[in-house]
Amino acid sequence: MRSPRGSRRRGAERRGFRTSGRIAEHDTRVLTLAILKGILGRSVNEPVSFVNAPMLARDRGVTVSEMRSTVSQDYVSLISIRAETDEGPASVEGTIVTRNAERIANVNDFDIEIAPAPRMVFFDYVDRPGIIGKVGTILGEHSINIATMDVGRKPRAQGMEALMCVTVDSEVPARGASTRSPPRSRPNASAPCRCPSDGPCGAAVAS
Repeated sequence: MRSPRGSRRRGAERRGFRTSGRIAEHDTRVLTLAILKGILGRSVNEPVSFVNAPMLARDRGVTVSEMRSTVSQDYVSLISIRAETDEGPASVEGTIVTRNAERIANVNDFDIEIAPAPRMVFFDYVDRPGIIGKVGTILGEHSINIATMDVGRKPRAQGMEALMCVTVDSEVPARGASTRSPPRSRPNASAPCRCPSDGPCGAAVAS
């Protein structure tokens, strides 16, 4: 969902926010502003507040829609964010499973369950034996420890498409920044991650 820092209009972009379940019974306008503020805070140079976030979004050609439904199939309450950008669609869903335990429940239509963390790495690949072990080996070679991991899968025409999410204890360097990882070390060189950020394994890095 990222765009180059400080960018202006690059074409129409849409952000959709949906609240489902009990949370939708309440006024969620402040929640929508908080989400918009968080997204813009990572992509503009100027300070973003609850007051100027809608104006900054309009200035950058970003349209925002909000939907609410009191029905939630799997969770008591669920917050969903979906973006349509020049780089393609992206989505994430989150919930709270206990009083203070947040969970990411879905990323780009892959069902996962993992607690949000300061450092998260996502791998989008066609599932086959040895992928998880290879990812652990590559991160280990860069002295990066895996804290938690989860994998979501969905069938497609030629093989099982998968999304792996790992949380790590240290920063993941950009490819070629300090250590070099050859192309053959990617989880699947024929189907590299489609996300914009590049880590040492061709993965998307969220921090």
